[in-house]
Amino acid sequence: MATEEVIQTVRETPEIEAYRIGLLESAKKLADQGITLPTQQVAGLTGLQEAARRQAEAGVGAFMPYVEAAGQTIGGAGQTLGGVESALRAGAGPVTQEMITRNMNPFQQAVADEINRAPAKVQSALLEAMQEKQVTIGDKTFKLSLPFLVMATQNPVEQEGTYPLPEAQLDRFMFNLEIEYPSSKEEISIVRGTTSSNKTNLNAVITKSEISLLQELIKRVPSSDNVVEYAVKLSASTRPQSELAPDFIKKTVDWGAGPRASQYLVLGAKAKAVLDGRPSPNISDVKSLAAPILRHRVLPNFNAEADGLKVENIIDQLIDHLEK
Repeated sequence: MATEEVIQTVRETPEIEAYRIGLLESAKKLADQGITLPTQQVAGLTGLQEAARRQAEAGVGAFMPYVEAAGQTIGGAGQTLGGVESALRAGAGPVTQEMITRNMNPFQQAVADEINRAPAKVQSALLEAMQEKQVTIGDKTFKLSLPFLVMATQNPVEQEGTYPLPEAQLDRFMFNLEIEYPSSKEEISIVRGTTSSNKTNLNAVITKSEISLLQELIKRVPSSDNVVEYAVKLSASTRPQSELAPDFIKKTVDWGAGPRASQYLVLGAKAKAVLDGRPSPNISDVKSLAAPILRHRVLPNFNAEADGLKVENIIDQLIDHLEK
C-alpha cells in the first residue's frame, strides 16, 4: 500500500483520529525476530498449543497465562500437591492471543475493558507491556512483538469494587477520550448491526511493516521551535509550582502534567499534520490535542470542584490565557 493511500484513510470522528495518532506513535521499530504460527496439528499438539510453545521459545509472551504452552516450564522447581507434581508454564494470553488465533503476525493491540476492575497486579503487568514492551512471568521476561498498542476503558459511573489507576500509571496513556452516548443515527446502526444475522467482513488496510514505517516517518517530521516551545509552555503552565503557572492554575490545580505531556503534544501534532497532508505541525494542532492529552494529567483540587470547574474548563482557560 502506498504511503499516500495510508494517510488518506477515512477519518470519521475525533476518537478514530486519536486512535490512529496513538497507533502511529505507539512503537518505533519491528521486533528483531519474527515467528510463523502454524494452524495444523504438530507432534500431537494442536496448532494453537504449538504456536504458544514456539512463541515462548522465541521469547514472546503475554501478561496473563491463559493458554498453556506445552513443555515450556518457568519459575524454577514445581510443587507437589496430592502426589502430583505441578509447575508454572508460560503461555499466551490477551497480549498475544490475536497473533496466535489469526495465523498471521499483525501488530498487537490489547483492549483492557474496564481496567479499573482489574487488580493492581494485572494493571502493573499491562503497563509493563506498554512502557517496556515486555512481559514478566515469574523470573522470566518475554519481549513483545512490535508494533504494540494498548487501549483501555474505565467505567466513570460505578466505582465500587474497583482499583483506580494511580496518576503515574495514567500518565503512560497518550490520550484520554470521553465517549458519550451515541447519537440516534449511530444507535440505530448499532442495534441493526447487533440484532440481525448480517456478518461484517473486515479487510486489512495496512500491514505491520507499513505501520512501523509510518511511525518512523512521524519521528522525522520537522517541527518548528515555536511549536515545541508552545507545547512545553502549555504543559509547564499546568503545574501549580511552576513560575509559568497563572494564578487561576495555582488556585484550582493540585498537580499538573509532566514531560510526557509535552512529548505527546508534539508527537500528536506531527501525526495530525501528516494525516491532514501537511509537511509540519502548527500550534493549532497542539491546541486541538490539548484536552485528550492533558485531561488525565491535570488534577483539579477542591476549589475547582467548589466552583463547578471541570478539567476541560481549566485547559480551555489556560489556552486562552496563553494567547494573550
